Amino acid sequence: MALMPDNIREPNVASISLRKFPYPYRAGFALSSDIDLCDRKRFVELHRFLNSEADGLGLPVADSFFGCAMGLPQLGYLMPDGETESPDAPFIREAIRSGLIDTLHTWGDFNDTPVTVDRLKRIATGLVARFECEGLKVPLWVNHGSPENVQNLAPRQHPSYQGDDPRSPFRMTNLMRQMGISYFCPTEVVSWPLSVGTYQNPFQAPARYGFNVLKNVAKVALGRAKLVLPSNNLFSICLPDSLQDGTRLWRVTRYRPPAKVVLRPSRHSFRFSLSEEFIQEHVRSEGYVVLYTHLGLPLVQDSEGLFPTPDRKALESLAEKFYEGLIWVAPVAQLVKYFTTHKYLVWEPKRVGEKTVVHIQGVDDPIAGMRDADQASCCGITFYVDHPENVSIVVAGRPLKTKLYPPDHTGRPSVGVPIPPPPSLDILKD
Repeated sequence: MALMPDNIREPNVASISLRKFPYPYRAGFALSSDIDLCDRKRFVELHRFLNSEADGLGLPVADSFFGCAMGLPQLGYLMPDGETESPDAPFIREAIRSGLIDTLHTWGDFNDTPVTVDRLKRIATGLVARFECEGLKVPLWVNHGSPENVQNLAPRQHPSYQGDDPRSPFRMTNLMRQMGISYFCPTEVVSWPLSVGTYQNPFQAPARYGFNVLKNVAKVALGRAKLVLPSNNLFSICLPDSLQDGTRLWRVTRYRPPAKVVLRPSRHSFRFSLSEEFIQEHVRSEGYVVLYTHLGLPLVQDSEGLFPTPDRKALESLAEKFYEGLIWVAPVAQLVKYFTTHKYLVWEPKRVGEKTVVHIQGVDDPIAGMRDADQASCCGITFYVDHPENVSIVVAGRPLKTKLYPPDHTGRPSVGVPIPPPPSLDILKD
């Protein structure tokens, strides 16, 4: 065997491992805002502060919109007739293209006006047709509101919801799939941070599992089996789920502080949901959190502006951890897409001459089946390697564009596919 030149450092194939988050981050976070009573003017004000480095925090945050706002001052694509585009429709289209919107907050807001089957069909089919003409897709659905919102999904706690009931004329999951919906956030939220990482308290996770099992046993004994909550939902932000009609989507679970602390999460409650203790524990747990809120609420502004001082400081603390490389802040759809890709990525390292090639074979998706990977789908995927300068990441024989990273808190260097750029803010300038 020929001797390796002294200047060639051979990567150890056996030591290559998949990093949990994109370099240099140790935890993942997304802000999920329901668009209730948030009009275009407030949307622009909020995202200038949240997203812009020049005017605020510089955090990559996306938002949501209603299919139909029913005449209320909130961001909706269609007018109450379900056929005419609202004045906000062009803005919503550009916000989706720019990455500032990634979520459909159901077909409409029917809190005060119960919807008929005909109206709901007009709204849903009209929205799908317009989006297909524009070449637009929305990956994430979020349930909305009161029992009158029969378009909602997964009625574990709300038997009036019929959006996925195969016996109901309100079922329109086929149109959701045409919209590009792959993920959905049900009405339920959890009152503790979700984490698939390690807990500071080793007894915390088993205790929560056990308590949930006891609650489920009680529900079955009381004849309320439909209310059983699978324990896996307690500790993963994203799981494959089958709706009532057999439609398969990814269920995304959102976090909110306990109701005794915050009754309705809003931009004035970040002092509780993003406390310093919460942020420090999130970094330690090295997990994921999707935080539920309503950025447009309350309707009145504080004398100090959109965010009172305690809430602004909480957001600034999150931004500090983002810029320090501790917490990866990303739009919800981007974070959950990374989570599912990372979890089901199929890859294999091989020696090729003096280099090591990491072959990415695809994503073994439990919903879509084995799917191909590419530069876009692999954004953020990072591998720990001994000598990243001698490693390439390849898909279908083609090398991906990668970056070399120095040792992180573990002392190990890495190589990875860069994360996507943050949402463009051009539409906020006008």
